[in-house]
Amino acid sequence: MCQVDFGNEIVQIVCGAKNVDAGQFVPVATVGCTLGEGFKIKAAKLRGVDSNGMICSTTEIGLPKLNDGILELR
Repeated sequence: MCQVDFGNEIVQIVCGAKNVDAGQFVPVATVGCTLGEGFKIKAAKLRGVDSNGMICSTTEIGLPKLNDGILELR
C-alpha cells in the first residue's frame, strides 16, 4: 500500500511491484485516466484495501519495456 503525494492531496494506491519504495518519483494514472487499449483506471479494492489509481511501468504508459516493475523517474 502506497501513499502517493500529489502536492495538493495524498492518495492511497495499492502496488505490488517489487521495486516500489518510499521517496520515489513515479508515473501515476489517476482515477478516470485511460491507458492503452481503453483500459480505464477506476477506484477499486485490491487485496481488501482501497486503491485510487495505478503506479505505472513503462509498458503501461506506452513505452518500451525498460525493466521489471514500475518506472522510477529521476
